[in-house]
Amino acid sequence: MKHYRYIMTAITLVIVLSGCNLLNGTTKSGNYASTVVEVDTLSNPASFIEVSDVINGEWMIYSINDKRVTGEDNRPYITFEESSLRFYAFNGCNTLNGDYRLGTDNRISFSNVLSTMRSCPDAEYEYEINNAINAARSLSITQVGNEYFMSVFNEAKRGVMVLRKHNMDFLNGTWNVININEMRCDNEDIGMVIDIPQLKIHGNTGCNIFNGTLLIDPDKRNSIMFQQIATTRMACPDGEQEMALLIALEEVESCLRGKNADTVVLYDKDGKQVLVLRRIR
Repeated sequence: MKHYRYIMTAITLVIVLSGCNLLNGTTKSGNYASTVVEVDTLSNPASFIEVSDVINGEWMIYSINDKRVTGEDNRPYITFEESSLRFYAFNGCNTLNGDYRLGTDNRISFSNVLSTMRSCPDAEYEYEINNAINAARSLSITQVGNEYFMSVFNEAKRGVMVLRKHNMDFLNGTWNVININEMRCDNEDIGMVIDIPQLKIHGNTGCNIFNGTLLIDPDKRNSIMFQQIATTRMACPDGEQEMALLIALEEVESCLRGKNADTVVLYDKDGKQVLVLRRIR
């Protein structure tokens, strides 16, 4: 799956966004009508999070007016840059940028919004995303497992959009491999550095150096995949263990924290444990 990043390159035009309420099928939650998130996504207990603590970074647009946002390419997203109070977004056709401001009671407003001016007849969500950004007045954030969900409300306190952010920061750092396919690994030279912000991985098989990239699938819970793994070509005395490690890396599709803060467990597509890592401090 490709995840396109867009750069604003030309003089852009201020968008005129309508403020009409397009929400349908909401459910009441206190004084708010919240856009529904599927029960299976929220199967783990949710906890409410301080907005300013986690708003920074990229959020995929999970649903708009109660409709799930899907598609392999050109997935809409909003990135919040807390240091400058700027936001950058992609609505499925055009890129947007502008200012945002957080107020008391989780109030939010977007202003000085600029956009590119491409015409995309097949951009299914463009109009509604533009309207949701224009209508946004408040938000709340909950954490479910490794993920955050941001519900965005209009002035009437009706949900207009849900954003989803994978919280894989716990994977960031340097790790020893202590288990491969449920077999103990005692070679302290076998390890890796996982760089979540840069979506990179590099490490040592115990003999060869390897490098690769990370992919987080916006449609899957606890998603992490290692791709484009390349290694040096030194002959290794324990070639079987090296091969087992490289195959396991290719099979990884999800990750959860281990029994303590210093371990993580990586699983394949069937939920089978393939790697256990221990943090190097």
